[in-house]
This record gives sequence, C-alpha cells and structure tokens, in this order.
Amino acid sequence: MGKLVQIGNIIIRVYANNHLPPHFHVITPDGDALVEIATPEILHGKLGPQGTRYRPSAKNKAAIARRVEPDKPPLSHRLREETDMDMPRIESVTPASNITLDIQWKDAPASAANLVGWIAMGGELLAPLKSPEVWKTATVTDYGATVEWVGEDLAIDAYHLFQIAEDQRDFALDDLRKWQEEAGLSNNEAADFLGVSLRTWKNYRAGAPISHAVKMLLRASQRDPLLMHAHYRPRQSGRPKHAA
Repeated sequence: MGKLVQIGNIIIRVYANNHLPPHFHVITPDGDALVEIATPEILHGKLGPQGTRYRPSAKNKAAIARRVEPDKPPLSHRLREETDMDMPRIESVTPASNITLDIQWKDAPASAANLVGWIAMGGELLAPLKSPEVWKTATVTDYGATVEWVGEDLAIDAYHLFQIAEDQRDFALDDLRKWQEEAGLSNNEAADFLGVSLRTWKNYRAGAPISHAVKMLLRASQRDPLLMHAHYRPRQSGRPKHAA
C-alpha cells in the first residue's frame, strides 16, 4: 500500500506490519503525525513548527478509510495522549548483516534495532527483507521519517523503528529503580505486579540480573498504563481480617 498520495511536500502514507489502532502518517518537512483513521485525531506527533493539527474533510476521511482499512471496522481506543510530542527523525542508517539497523537520529543518541521479529511477523509481505541483497538497500526517505528498501511496500516509519530500538535497549538497574519511583510502588507491590517473590525483587534492586521477561513487562508498563490499571493491586495496611 505504501505512499497513498503526495501533495506538494505533504506525504500521506501507511506502512506494512504497523501497530494498532489503524492509522496513517502525515509527513511534512517540519513535522509528522500518526492520525487515527476512525476519528481522525492525531495519536502522536504534530504537523509544522506550531503543531498544526491535520483535520481532513468528511469526504477525505471516508476515502482514506476505504483505502487503508477496506474490510475492517474502525478501532478507536487511545491509552495515552502524546499529541504535542515531536516525532523522531532519522539522519542515516547502516544495515548490518544480522538484520540490524544502526541508526543515527537527528535529535537523539544513536541506537540499533534488530528487525528480525518485525520481518517475521510481516509474513510474505516483508519476506524479501530476508535477502541480504535487498536488506543492504536500506535508505532514509520522507525527510527522515521513513526507512525504505528496494521492493514493494518495504518500509518502516521512524516512530515505529524508534520504539523497537528503545524496547531492545537494556533495562538497567537505574531504569528499574526509576520505574518503581515513578510508579510509586512499595517493594511488595512491585513484586506482586511482576509476579515475582519479594526476595527476587530486592535482589533486582541490589543489582542481580533482571530476567528478560521482567524487562519486557517493565518496559510495556511504562509505554502502556493499561497494564498498571488492570493488574496493580495496592497492599492494604495492617493485618488481614480473619474469615468468620
């Protein structure tokens, strides 16, 4: 599907194997945004230096919905409001041999993203990226908002790529302590939330290796407050009452 339309320097685009809710990207030289198809409202980012909001007409909204999600009902559930944030932009990428991109960001420290999982979940559409010859064709396009490969619909947006790289970054001891402080959880509550013993949690705080599963859960709960809303159980003060 790829690039839907370009009007002057404004690009409207969708990407293969992207995240929910269904959305399209509006990309300009000064900014870009993820716009939900159903509403349409900006999910992330802003347009222009002053954060100009994109408000398509009802006719354009219906046309975009038909082209992007022709067989699916609208999905509208936002868990966070990030409409004033700047979207990441890419300066350059270097494709490594292990399906990893080394990324130089325009306004953030360099990072790396292993895209094996993204390609695998993309099925036949992204299967050409398994070819070393195709993989090494990675280039930055759309004012730094896209990485594109030779082929049909072989592209990933900078926001998605940034999130993958951030999720793959090691969750160190300082990150764990900061997570607990920001969440306002006691040691018992943190252990309960993660499904580990109090002793294990205290060992983590003391510098013991953190399991991969716990790291993933900690990052996911930072990104999505629904996890905390659904699974956090505050500890009650005092001793529990005896059953009658």
